Amino acid sequence: MPPDGLYTCRLPNCGQQVQGTKTEVDKHLRDVHQLSKHGNVVCLWIDESDEEEEEENMLCGDKLQNQSLAKHICERHMRSLAVDCELCNNRQARIDNMPRHLKSCKVFHQCSPYLQSQIWSFLLPNKQFPGLDSYRENNRQRTE
Repeated sequence: MPPDGLYTCRLPNCGQQVQGTKTEVDKHLRDVHQLSKHGNVVCLWIDESDEEEEEENMLCGDKLQNQSLAKHICERHMRSLAVDCELCNNRQARIDNMPRHLKSCKVFHQCSPYLQSQIWSFLLPNKQFPGLDSYRENNRQRTE
């Protein structure tokens, strides 16, 4: 993420600076690019890593619903919603992917049951994770 949180819009003929939040990208798409709330769109984002390739290969080209474009840009192109697992440094596209990641995180599985429950509570403060009880039971049986 850029230090100031600003990203350059890489849609054709733009180049404006925009905050890397879904709300701000959505506002930019509506105000500057006149994207309506309904309908479908092809993502025309030009990825920096492809600048030396032919123009037809530079465009993303993903087909999306208009309402999904801001989230798509934040996740895939800006990577502004990405978070790192503080246990193993594995990068996840969004914080809501962390519960799925923790199911296979080797460092998480080496933690005590108490610490695991604290991690779940931090990630999902008002929810019970569906697999946590069965995971705890299986883990308890293995250690007995």
